[in-house]
Amino acid sequence: MTFSENGFILDDKTMKTKDEEHSLNKCSAVANEDEVIRRNSENLRKEFILGKNNIFQRIRSYEDAPRSSVGSSLLHFPEVPPHLRFNKYVLGHYRPLLDIRGCIASLAYWHNETINILTHAVPIIFILLLIPRILPWDVITIPFLPVIHVAACLAPWVGSTFYHLFMCHNTGQTVYAFLLKFDLFGIWFTQTLGALVTICSAIHCFEYQTKRLLLVFYILICILSLYQAMTVSTTWGRRFAFTAPFSIRVLCLMLRLSPWGGGAPNTTYYVVMQDLLAIIGGYIGAVNIPEKWYPGKMDLVFNSHHIMHVLVVAAVYQMHKAAELDLVWMSSDSACQNIIFHQNL
Repeated sequence: MTFSENGFILDDKTMKTKDEEHSLNKCSAVANEDEVIRRNSENLRKEFILGKNNIFQRIRSYEDAPRSSVGSSLLHFPEVPPHLRFNKYVLGHYRPLLDIRGCIASLAYWHNETINILTHAVPIIFILLLIPRILPWDVITIPFLPVIHVAACLAPWVGSTFYHLFMCHNTGQTVYAFLLKFDLFGIWFTQTLGALVTICSAIHCFEYQTKRLLLVFYILICILSLYQAMTVSTTWGRRFAFTAPFSIRVLCLMLRLSPWGGGAPNTTYYVVMQDLLAIIGGYIGAVNIPEKWYPGKMDLVFNSHHIMHVLVVAAVYQMHKAAELDLVWMSSDSACQNIIFHQNL
């Protein structure tokens, strides 16, 4: 290096040239690194799509499930078909698509539908075993209503058990839609015809023609609610389909509390609780609490659908207790002695 002015200028140019070359090399390295990242991301995306397509292939039998143990066949939320992704906060432990044998065999291991199946299958067995003692048959003289009541106690559990057990059947959304409607029909039967005992006891002391007109009107409302429940496509829509029958039950409760209504004297608590527990359970199931606060932590137990199942079982028990008291009361010869409307006839 010289100490002349020109020497310094040459050295500055040399330094600038080296800086420019360094910057270019750095930019080139960054560009190469971005290209590598882009290619890796593209490869991962292709692998995910390929794996997803393989996952959705139908599994012909339970033994064909790709697993080294029972638990390893369970899938995560993105891996299941769209019609089974109804709770985005339950992140894992989904069964793969199975045939009938595989669905039944899934009772032998734990997955995110196990609690849903057990909480409604156990009441079926319990009620069937207790039918001879579930009501005081020797005291009740009212026709038809006791049988309808027992059927209403069974209906929601039968539909729900079949729905949760076979919802992952490998025929896909067609069978799922049928099972969902079957489940809804069981709920409808209990919510509407299951309330017949309560409604009939409230109007028990009315004239025959009046009772017949009121019951025909109620049955028409129930048919309309069934149509709405079967045709709507949203969770809240299916729940609101039962608003009209619920409103009639509320009116009958008000009638029972008045001097003009019938019903066993000690049934008010059970009548209120049967709907209150069902409403609370339906709301919890719709808003996905508590798994919304802890995603993936409650896949196997204590998520909103599990809580709802337990609450509706308790609600049907309350319905049964009210119906038992009302059926005995209606069978009594002195049922309407203290009813003002009956006394004025």
